[in-house]
Amino acid sequence: MEYSKDHIQHLWELYIANKASKAEVKQLFDYIADVSNDEENQAVSARIISSLPDNSPEKREPMGEVWQSIVLENNLVVSDPVSRDTLPEKKSPGVYIGWWRYAAAGVFVLLVGMYLLYQRTNTETKGLADTSAAVNKAVAGHNGAVLTLGDGRQIELDSSTDGLIDVQSGTKALLSKGQLQYNGKEGSGEVTFNTLTTPRGRQFKVLLPDGTGVWLNAASSIRFPTLFNSKVRNVEISGEAYLDVAHNSDAPFQVAVRDKAIIEVLGTDFNINAYENEPDIKTTLVAGAIRLLHGPSVTTKSTQPVLLKPGEQAKLTGDKFQVTKNADINNVLAWRNGLFNFDNLTLKEILQQLERWYDVEIVCQGDMNIKFEGLISRELDLTGVLKALAQTEKRMHYEVTGKKVTITIQ
Repeated sequence: MEYSKDHIQHLWELYIANKASKAEVKQLFDYIADVSNDEENQAVSARIISSLPDNSPEKREPMGEVWQSIVLENNLVVSDPVSRDTLPEKKSPGVYIGWWRYAAAGVFVLLVGMYLLYQRTNTETKGLADTSAAVNKAVAGHNGAVLTLGDGRQIELDSSTDGLIDVQSGTKALLSKGQLQYNGKEGSGEVTFNTLTTPRGRQFKVLLPDGTGVWLNAASSIRFPTLFNSKVRNVEISGEAYLDVAHNSDAPFQVAVRDKAIIEVLGTDFNINAYENEPDIKTTLVAGAIRLLHGPSVTTKSTQPVLLKPGEQAKLTGDKFQVTKNADINNVLAWRNGLFNFDNLTLKEILQQLERWYDVEIVCQGDMNIKFEGLISRELDLTGVLKALAQTEKRMHYEVTGKKVTITIQ
């Protein structure tokens, strides 16, 4: 539905004055969530923020806190993307509205810029809900990793400054702007292997010697040679990673996953989810083509490879591959875009993600099969996420004490 600028401005004024009805709040946020209204949103929102008194909460408080309060008040789930390397638009359709920046009343204000999803509650899916008291906060994960060199030395990349990290087999390992990259001539020198590991609470990007980009999610790792001088480019991955493989028809790229699956590609973009504490290995193809085979630890009579097309996902459970034709790419790649996507996930699955990202231990008592829906930013601290999860599920209570979280479903 189309609204005039004056009407939207009126809705903003009602909301800020705390006089908007539930229907008016819904109308306002439905309008904000419509990406086609971006330009009008900017103009109207800039006028509103510039008209606020200098001592108003919307100007005094960090915008993250302001919007978090809006989320909790209105049973919304919010994503607030931050500055980071993003996927090419053609490969990852927009799943959020980007941040807008305004200079208003002499202050640079981060305003709106979020993708709002209203909770959908029905008999099968519970909404996101209310909260119980928390003692401490666990901060969100950050950019960081540990690099293990061929001679066993380990380098903490979180605390390293930009520049040369090491030279191995004629290949330079460089740290630049928060990512690791390898520069060297292919086919020269002795092959040594490096392992990049992201502990819980960290994520990182590496550019391999062939130009392949690899993004590691928390609690993940990749083992790779410092140069590719064979007919096949072999790497090993555990946890979750997104790969943008450099094309080379003369040297296929091969990924070994937990000794259970082998992924063969020439040049493509895909995501691997293969955590040790989860039963399935999921491979989702974004662009190009890949072939999946059973790894050496899988004993099966079936040797037929599985071929994936863009938009498809293969799930390996035990020794069987199951292919989904129309996978939810936005859901799969939410972590790469700085988001948690909880659509149709059980509480158990959600808590596994939170443990990895916030580096905490979570103990849950009660029904862990409750399902949730929605997007939420990975930039929020743990308390903010737990508040959202408990906003409408009245049975859920939690307590955070240092690195330990106790959740009770009554």
